[in-house]
Amino acid sequence: MEYFDQHLHTRFSFDSKEEPENYINKAIGRGITRFISTEHVEFDYNGEDILPDFNAQKSLYTALEKKYPNMRLYCGAEIGYKSGRVKDALSIIEKYDFSLINLSVHDYKGVDVYYPKDIGLVSANEMIKWNLEKIAEAVESEIPFNTLCHVDYAFKSALTLDKGVNMSDHEDQLKTIFRSLISKDKALEINTKVQKAIADDAHTEYLVKTYLSLGGKFLTLSDDAHRVDSYLSHVEHYLDLLKRCGVNKLTFFIEGKPTLIDIDDCK
Repeated sequence: MEYFDQHLHTRFSFDSKEEPENYINKAIGRGITRFISTEHVEFDYNGEDILPDFNAQKSLYTALEKKYPNMRLYCGAEIGYKSGRVKDALSIIEKYDFSLINLSVHDYKGVDVYYPKDIGLVSANEMIKWNLEKIAEAVESEIPFNTLCHVDYAFKSALTLDKGVNMSDHEDQLKTIFRSLISKDKALEINTKVQKAIADDAHTEYLVKTYLSLGGKFLTLSDDAHRVDSYLSHVEHYLDLLKRCGVNKLTFFIEGKPTLIDIDDCK
């Protein structure tokens, strides 16, 4: 089975302007026959809830499937976890028939850590610690997710505050999250966008090997693209890195169910 990305955003997400059809054409050029976008669902994001127009997206994808009959299109969501808003997340999930649900935590005490300058004076390790606490809470919540996204999202931004921080400084928290994922048969995402920003393959290898050492077997690899020019842009490098770490199979969700595919077949 061909590789297809399971974490990307289109104009239906608040932070992307990309037309789904642009991704589809690039996918077709690579021989890919499946496409899924996972649009942001965010609660209390800068004081407001951000909910995509999933009805409009579904209508568009139905039309695009007729235009591209050899391409299967799926609607997914990336649920940005917030304490106290689980019922709201469940309401969205129950309303729409998502093929895939990604789970993430983007903030430090309500401020997106993508913009560390907005956070103010805080230690890099405090940012990571708080974010990981919320990720552990999210994984244990009732949200029926498939994949945990970018567990090192806050670490990426923390590096801009302190180049001396290491993810291994938070290994106990990290292992708690990984054990919870493993016990629930949920997947861990290696997010190539975040890894490229961190720019340290040793860090990526540490994440993967720590997860594998605990018995983890469900790994996904995604670009988290918001523009077509970054879609499928780093796959080959990280496929090779995962193989060096001893990963033999990647996880793909087909109709919401995990399927393990030999990594050598993910071209």
